[in-house]
Amino acid sequence: AALQQNPRFLGALFNLGIVHRELGETTRAAEQFKRLLQINAEDPCALALLGECQADLGDFEGAVRSLEDAVRLDPQNRSAQKDLLRLRQQVGRV
Repeated sequence: AALQQNPRFLGALFNLGIVHRELGETTRAAEQFKRLLQINAEDPCALALLGECQADLGDFEGAVRSLEDAVRLDPQNRSAQKDLLRLRQQVGRV
């Protein structure tokens, strides 16, 4: 309902992405996080979650880029740092 009234409502986009991710609908979750990032490109939480989705979908290079951006914007995000390190090791970019 909130997105129908205001398609740029960031909270609704974020929550919809979370719901899709929890339901195992990773592609749809990634789409919501991308929509949110088109409006606010510097949302570190959305970037980190997009990175997780990208990794789950096998887009490891995209995941590394998203997580690097998330960590750059929020250096205290330990979860994103850990995911980034794991992915860098996985793709040989330590």
